[in-house]
Amino acid sequence: DCGEEEYSDRVVFYINQYFVREGLNKIDYFVITHPDSDHCGGGKSIFENFKVENLYRPTINGKNERILNSEQDGYKTSESVAYDNLILSANAQGTSMIFSKEGQQISLQNTVVQFLSPDKTTYQEDNNYSAVIMIKYYTKKFLFMGDADASIESTLIEKYGSELKSDVLKVGHHGSKTSTTQEFLEIVNPSYAIISAGDNSTLHPSKEVMARLESAGCEVFSTAKTGNFAMTVNHNKIVCCAQENIVNIWAIVFSIVLVGILVIINAPFDGCKRPKKFQTKQN
Repeated sequence: DCGEEEYSDRVVFYINQYFVREGLNKIDYFVITHPDSDHCGGGKSIFENFKVENLYRPTINGKNERILNSEQDGYKTSESVAYDNLILSANAQGTSMIFSKEGQQISLQNTVVQFLSPDKTTYQEDNNYSAVIMIKYYTKKFLFMGDADASIESTLIEKYGSELKSDVLKVGHHGSKTSTTQEFLEIVNPSYAIISAGDNSTLHPSKEVMARLESAGCEVFSTAKTGNFAMTVNHNKIVCCAQENIVNIWAIVFSIVLVGILVIINAPFDGCKRPKKFQTKQN
């Protein structure tokens, strides 16, 4: 997912940084969990700035898919402008679009990406279209819940049971009380929990969910408190690194120049010799 449209420049900047550091030139797999603007608003900018090979998307039509002759019969149509723009941009680029569903798998070197949900093509709530993804890297497992609610969690427990055990849980629906039930948390039993929420949110994360996570002994990383961070596996250990505060280089240069000017202005001149033409004759 890629956040609201208003933050798209920031998302593109971060991806560009990563591309330069890793020597990459395209996105192989891009997953949009569901059509809410806070999950797909930055999608259009990503397609405008990067080559995307494959887009995994919910079983929901965009408003203009009929025009593209790609509308799926029986699928719900979203009124989300952000989602529609993303689909149009993907189509214009020629990106392969794949509807997310349970059982899909992406196998990479030492890594397996499994789609555990959705197991249906229609849901009453848009949040429940969310692609629920398990990423396995060597012995470590990461479970990403999108905005799926408690009903999806219950279905996952019935189908997968103890297989849901994960080292890291990306908490559903930004830590809302609609998700992360006690039963689900006990089955997943994560060591780390990730919550994506703004520091101005009054709803996310909920006190109930935070209390459950604390009781479960989870170490919680919330973007509201930690800011941006990266989580990786190093020598079979999970490591989390928070982004350092961004330094404004121009502010530093300006400060140095200003201090230099002030020093010059206030420098003592008593010991300086006057140029000859300004020296006066002594009686």
